[in-house]
Amino acid sequence: IPINDLTGVAGLVKPGDYVDIFMISTNKAYKNAVYGKLILQNVLLLAVNTSFSNGQGNDAKDAKDNQDKQQQQPAGKLGMVTIAVQPSDVMRVQGSLQEGILYL
Repeated sequence: IPINDLTGVAGLVKPGDYVDIFMISTNKAYKNAVYGKLILQNVLLLAVNTSFSNGQGNDAKDAKDNQDKQQQQPAGKLGMVTIAVQPSDVMRVQGSLQEGILYL
């Protein structure tokens, strides 16, 4: 999922966090009407940009490595998050990306 400082909790998310995903869109039938809906709840973040948790139990080292990588990325730059969802939820996420903007 593409993110930036606004849609990605100001860059405070990290691999291993659980987030809710919301979609905000404009209603084409009613000029300037904006609406939002909850897409998924309690979703595990597997990776943020190139930072990920290897699941080997070395959380302190993983956190330090991930923090170093995040500091190297310029603020406001578009990034990506990788989420863990069921196959049935993939279409919901992809459809929502086409309909509006996703927020964590």
